[in-house]
Amino acid sequence: MELQLFIIWNTGYKFHQNIIQSLSSVFQIKAVYMTEWNKATTLNKMIKLYDFSSTEAKTKISECGYGKTIIVIVEDLHPSKKLHITKYGNIEVSKHALEIKEKIRNDYQNKNIIHGTMLDFEFNNDIKICLNKTREDFINELSEGEKGDICII
Repeated sequence: MELQLFIIWNTGYKFHQNIIQSLSSVFQIKAVYMTEWNKATTLNKMIKLYDFSSTEAKTKISECGYGKTIIVIVEDLHPSKKLHITKYGNIEVSKHALEIKEKIRNDYQNKNIIHGTMLDFEFNNDIKICLNKTREDFINELSEGEKGDICII
């Protein structure tokens, strides 16, 4: 099961229905979590998500906003890889995650509207940071019938 996690930042909140629709055109939506992160929580999560310094995270918050934030977990039913230059080097990433992220950013002319994983280890890191869950926790919850739920956390 290839899972990816997307964060619709506060700057994209007003477009979240359209963004989720775009994600669902490529992936199977597994869960949507609606949350509200205050400035301190957002700062802490940004530092961990991006391996930023406090100063870098504050700059990112000014671009992405804080407050209402949506976390979307999706499954790629037809995974495909593509070589892409990342901060980890030129490596194979999820082609579909890369392309939908770029499309959404272009559609809204805002690179800070959405964050998304493209690698398994990014998903594992981000789900822990955002939801305090492991991949295995999430899969177990799915098997217990929580598929596609919209959760407010």
